[in-house]
Amino acid sequence: MQRCVPTTYNRRIMQAPEREKRKLYRTHTMGPFRPKWEIQQIPFQAAEPGGFDVLTLSGLMYMPPQAVGKPLREQLEPISTDDFWRDCEAVVRGSLEAFSRRGVRLPVRD
Repeated sequence: MQRCVPTTYNRRIMQAPEREKRKLYRTHTMGPFRPKWEIQQIPFQAAEPGGFDVLTLSGLMYMPPQAVGKPLREQLEPISTDDFWRDCEAVVRGSLEAFSRRGVRLPVRD
């Protein structure tokens, strides 16, 4: 199981100069989901400046890159420790193992 801790990436984005936030947000926040964007036919990067892409969608549905700042930092603090993420991983592993103990084989795909 590969661990991806979003708080690490968001801290980098928060500390970055404004001119770099869009690139970091696209790469670190939206990048891991690139295959999903392709399936949905949402461009990862707009063909022309101001065109529709994953950052536009993020701004409409959740949060634009320039909004990654102090209010988000306050929300991230409670979930920013390695202990928290280890606990989450243990819960997921335990849940998956419960299926195995009962003889249920779950299909696995990368």
